[in-house]
Amino acid sequence: MKTLNIDISCSNSGNYEIADCWPTPYRDYCFLGKDLLDAIYEPATHLHNDVYIALSCKAADILTDIAHVARCTIDVQNSRLKKIQINYDENTSPVIDWILDDRTDNINRLLLRRRDDIRTESLDGSIKHILRRLKYKTLNTLERRSSSPVLSTNNLLNDYLRENNIRTHSVNFDDVFCGRPETILTTLKKKSIEDIIQSINKQLVSHIQSDELIDRLLYASSAIVNWHIRQSLGDIKRIRSKYSFKKFPDTLFSGTPKYEGRLISWFYGDNGTDIVRFAHGGERVFFFDYNWPISELPWCDTYYCHSNAEAQTFKDRFETDQYPKFAGLKKLSFKSIGSNTHRNYGKLSSLCDVTPAIIKHKNQGRRLLYASAVYHGDKAPVLPTFKLPDALYLDFQIRLLNSLKNDNWHITLKPHPKGIFDPTSILSPYIDDVMQTRFNPLQFDHDVFLFDFAGSAFFDSLFSNKHICLINLANRPISNDYKSSLCSRVSVVNSQFDDVGKIHIDMNALRSALRPTRKTSISTFVSRFAE
Repeated sequence: MKTLNIDISCSNSGNYEIADCWPTPYRDYCFLGKDLLDAIYEPATHLHNDVYIALSCKAADILTDIAHVARCTIDVQNSRLKKIQINYDENTSPVIDWILDDRTDNINRLLLRRRDDIRTESLDGSIKHILRRLKYKTLNTLERRSSSPVLSTNNLLNDYLRENNIRTHSVNFDDVFCGRPETILTTLKKKSIEDIIQSINKQLVSHIQSDELIDRLLYASSAIVNWHIRQSLGDIKRIRSKYSFKKFPDTLFSGTPKYEGRLISWFYGDNGTDIVRFAHGGERVFFFDYNWPISELPWCDTYYCHSNAEAQTFKDRFETDQYPKFAGLKKLSFKSIGSNTHRNYGKLSSLCDVTPAIIKHKNQGRRLLYASAVYHGDKAPVLPTFKLPDALYLDFQIRLLNSLKNDNWHITLKPHPKGIFDPTSILSPYIDDVMQTRFNPLQFDHDVFLFDFAGSAFFDSLFSNKHICLINLANRPISNDYKSSLCSRVSVVNSQFDDVGKIHIDMNALRSALRPTRKTSISTFVSRFAE
């Protein structure tokens, strides 16, 4: 029987490569994106109003949690069919462990975002809470009289606030988000929750053949939906009772919101406040992520983008129904004042905007900066239609880095600052050195920047004078909207999945792409994607 280390932490020997195969062809995960999301929203039009609000704020978490459990269930099923023994660590892979366990009373292990800090109603706790709120209100009273509330910030929002000389204060609703779900539900609320569950399970059931595994998956799906919706219903009840008397401001500013930010946005918007959000990253003008709006756009009135091109792209996609009609969708206005951060990158880079050349560094050869993406683990999962599972991604990384070393590249790792596992320790046998500093594309003197995921660091690099190579992993295709513009600035290497789920690239194509060549001028790129 073959053996597969399906999570990173169980490979104590340091042998992270997937020896023979991944149990699942990657195409079998495709329904966990668009199809599953559409199923979540299918009953939205006839839900109880509060359940609709809860769904609008929790849909992203529900989608991610159920998709992750479904992917793991599919992997277990296919491993059994192919007679592959799965190795995993029960602490870092609680989902796999739950699927293989006969019990159902430990379902809380699957509620991956369930907060452990549910507050008690003890007198001591109440007094501490009152004192904390009193301190917060005292420190901010004068500031609040002449400033606007802000939920979270990013570079684009900070640019806007500085340019418009807007003073802000942080929004604090700690006493609302305490994790206690609503336990007593009306018949209509129960029916609404059950409708969501049935729609989701109808989508899931056709993809699992094992009766035992489908029973566990449907049980998990029901538990996840119930937890998320009931928790949100509890938060809705508390926010109404505690803050119905509040004087609401004209505008609430926000970066990318999590669940709490979406719910606060609904509450402020429901009381007449204009919700203004600002994009993070910037790369989505080049990619089409179907599920993106459900995280960033619920209850939003105005959304500021990095460029007019990005704003127009989002507007066009909504007008042509390319995005889902999600719960909490308002009449959106997409705007842009450009991005000072990226204009400044471009201005500084243009001072030395020349055709890059391979630099021979003594005893180092050609120098390559490799920006590693995040290992998420079971506790912070992402959709397989957006990022690869950890073990599959790491297997690809090792094969990639070994090939680069054989080609005499001096490899510097720039690890992502977040994640469950530390890429530095895992990838240390395959690299030469590490850069742990905050990413600034102008502060590195490497010949080539290599990315295999396009996030904010990738977008920042587009406005530098560096040669950039992107390995476009096959689970996130480039949009046709500005594909030619991206490829005129970046050397793109496509990848593909084989029949056993592993991802491959043409190394000759990569070698060619790593050779620096004249691309679109920085000023041209700035004028299109930072103005």
